[in-house]
Amino acid sequence: MNPNSLAPQTSFWLEDFVDRNLLVRMLCSFSKSTGLKAILVDSKGNTLVSTDDEIKDCRFCTMIRSSQGGFSKCKRSYARACMEAAKYGEPYIFRCHAGLIMWAAPIVMDNNLASIICGQVLMWEPEDYFLDEIEEMVKGLDIDVAAVKWSAAQLDIMSSDKVQAAADLLFIVANQIMKTGATVLEQRRKIAAQQAQLAEEIHARKQAEIAMRTIESRSLSIYSLDKEYELRAKIRNGEAKAAQKILNQILTDVIEKPLDNLDAAKTHIIELVVAISRAATESGADPNQLLKLNSSFYRQIL
Repeated sequence: MNPNSLAPQTSFWLEDFVDRNLLVRMLCSFSKSTGLKAILVDSKGNTLVSTDDEIKDCRFCTMIRSSQGGFSKCKRSYARACMEAAKYGEPYIFRCHAGLIMWAAPIVMDNNLASIICGQVLMWEPEDYFLDEIEEMVKGLDIDVAAVKWSAAQLDIMSSDKVQAAADLLFIVANQIMKTGATVLEQRRKIAAQQAQLAEEIHARKQAEIAMRTIESRSLSIYSLDKEYELRAKIRNGEAKAAQKILNQILTDVIEKPLDNLDAAKTHIIELVVAISRAATESGADPNQLLKLNSSFYRQIL
């Protein structure tokens, strides 16, 4: 295995909150606008997402990472930067094991940690003492030391102001990723809360209907028109809490229906979506937005 290769495209915790394509697009946009390589790493320094398609590693880093020992040292540098950035909650500017200036922006969400790493630059002209230091740093690695020193002399040089500005911009990107993930997390918590309400409704229904166990008697109450009319009225009047309570009752009816008639349950739910949409439109909701939401609902149901 080539140690310079990227981590495999497997799932990781952040993808539970933010789509991988969005992560790649955000990092690529940053790289295109700044001309700097950006990668997303986990707390152990493993590369999760890279902008290799836009900007490759500099020649210096490519040579360092071509050695298994150099690759391992890069991972340790990234892991330490990830932890330090999370500790301070701000961009962390550091010098990697090979002497280059880099910076990290933390992503902390739901007790998980990752970081965006950027840099591969110098903040000063590479003088003789620095090149000697490079030779000492790469000692023991299976690489051409002379070629590494030559590539070090070709590295981009950035002023401290530009480095700080790039670090601040990277921090904004990281915060936007966290904001997107937090929105998804909040939606899931709301869904979990509604499921808990439904579970309570089902339990209460079972306790109250001990004597009503036959399919015939229960089918009389499933998805009644009276409940639908009442639900639509509450939506039109903007009575959100009352509408939610009735909706939970209707969904409980549908969920409790025997699963040997799943198509009927799907039909009931689609009819319910249509009824809610009509009532919402009558109360002033945007029809285009409802159409977009309904298309998503129908795909999930079917």
